[in-house]
Amino acid sequence: MASYVLELFKLVTTSVFIVFGILISDVRNKKTKPLIKQPWISIMRITYPLSPICFLYFLWKLNRISIIDVLALALMVLGTIIVFFAKRELGVNHSWTGYSTTNITNFIRTGIYEYVRHPLYLGIIIAVAGTGIVVLQRISTNYLVFCIYIAGMIFTIVFINISSTKETKYLEEKFGDEFIEYVEQVPALFPRLSKRNGFEADSKNL
Repeated sequence: MASYVLELFKLVTTSVFIVFGILISDVRNKKTKPLIKQPWISIMRITYPLSPICFLYFLWKLNRISIIDVLALALMVLGTIIVFFAKRELGVNHSWTGYSTTNITNFIRTGIYEYVRHPLYLGIIIAVAGTGIVVLQRISTNYLVFCIYIAGMIFTIVFINISSTKETKYLEEKFGDEFIEYVEQVPALFPRLSKRNGFEADSKNL
């Protein structure tokens, strides 16, 4: 394989990963409150960059591209697209994982939220699966960096699971039966193939 193809693959994958990282970050909305105890959020903020850094290490150690690597890139692109559409629906009300906006007056149920309740987390999981495919093929490259990557991934997935549960509970308490009905109609992470019925799509908040 020509070296320029390999370098192009690395550059494209890195660019997609940077766009993904920018999308899941939040620097605009400061009117938020934590849904999880602050020490855990602080730990997450410190540790969540570890796995991305490890992934980039393995990516730039590539000396060949396999079909599986192309699949990994496709998953990263898909995850990034899902995050983009989810964040577009949230607008300025997007908050960092573990937080909720303080000025919320309704919950999002339009666009991609008609098919899945936690599209941001779904997009993250899909993109992370893509990075995992790249890393798992090359464990022997550096066992220490691999272990750090896995530890970071485990912590991130656990944190996402806790955060999604807290968000659901918070919205149930705030919006009552209306949100509970939405929960019953729309799955959390595995999108349904058709739109749910019974709601007017007019919400522009969380």
